Amino acid sequence: MDIPGTNSPLLRDVLLRLLVLGLLTAPLWVTVVDIDEPTHTYDRTEVVVNDTRIEYADRGPPARAGPLSDDIKCTGYDPRACALERHLADGGSAPSRIYATRVVGGDPSVLEADYRYVQVEGAVYRAAAESNTSAQRMNGLYRVDATLEPVDADIALSDVSLEPDHVPSVVAKTARGGPTTSENEVDVPETPIELDDGTYYRVYLQSSSNESPLIENRFSGFLPLLITFAPPFVGMYILIRLPRQFEISYVGNRNRD
Repeated sequence: MDIPGTNSPLLRDVLLRLLVLGLLTAPLWVTVVDIDEPTHTYDRTEVVVNDTRIEYADRGPPARAGPLSDDIKCTGYDPRACALERHLADGGSAPSRIYATRVVGGDPSVLEADYRYVQVEGAVYRAAAESNTSAQRMNGLYRVDATLEPVDADIALSDVSLEPDHVPSVVAKTARGGPTTSENEVDVPETPIELDDGTYYRVYLQSSSNESPLIENRFSGFLPLLITFAPPFVGMYILIRLPRQFEISYVGNRNRD
């Protein structure tokens, strides 16, 4: 039995029909292959109180975890000296340009501070403000100075932490059970999550399968649609033109005059 060669019309027709079949069924196998679907993996690291300071339970947490909380200053990994905060923790004060009536231990929001707590020298302090009685204006107002007040580390940690019901479901799931994978990237709070059993976990984005800005911004939505819907149109075009393509061959002797 002769096997059709690569130039055989029969073999070409079979391959062409297989190609058309694959193109027409593209929407089915594209969903199985899951082309260009980004995935994001989230993980957690425990936060504990060690004597008078707040720290990660793991001495070497991933760099992606970042500072303990954006509400607790001087807990990051950058080599910032926090000299001003150390001065305030030693009982000093920092003058401001704000004047108000005499208030001792007032709300630090009057100074528009970018933090609520500070951790220096192995202890936690609450941001505070007080009026400087030695700097009084003619109108009777006192200059407001920034200060720090010692606070229990457990109280500070509980104060800056969020409950699972107040964060995205992916973050809550990760805080409760560990690594979680999601197709959607969510905003992870830069502060610990307090669980029902009294433990605290800092959730962070561990990895992403699609971290290329070019692909993410320009082609993440267009490419899957193109791969899903373009092949069937090409297959239909080939299928319509296929019956019109035929080959005429002459076999026999030609009589010449």
